[in-house]
Amino acid sequence: MLMKRIMMMLLLVMATMGANAQFRRGQNLICTANILLRSNPSTNASVKCKLGKGEGWFYDIGCNITYLGKKQNGFCKVKVYRQDGSSGEGETYVGWASAKYLRVRCEKCAGVGDNMYGDLSRCTACRGRGYK
Repeated sequence: MLMKRIMMMLLLVMATMGANAQFRRGQNLICTANILLRSNPSTNASVKCKLGKGEGWFYDIGCNITYLGKKQNGFCKVKVYRQDGSSGEGETYVGWASAKYLRVRCEKCAGVGDNMYGDLSRCTACRGRGYK
């Protein structure tokens, strides 16, 4: 009975950590939902910018999200670079995003498939998701 309780508690802790517990500094990430980039690791902090589902697929959407190596209160500190497709100029934001909706971008296809036009369906590493 005690062993069963310990296993249940361990599973609960692992579930709250999520798949993002293994981010490494400098990894490129992808958003799996629409989220807000905030000034501090809190839902009460001011919003710096909005990140849409799928952002982080650099060639496809013109956005790169890099993990900066810090986690706090369920948030990850990230650097977001957005490039304007027409002018080629970009903006950089540094802030905190919910770790729950971030995943490591696929290294094999970089989230854009076998070429920069985005045929994700052929990537065997991520099975067409663009992230691990």
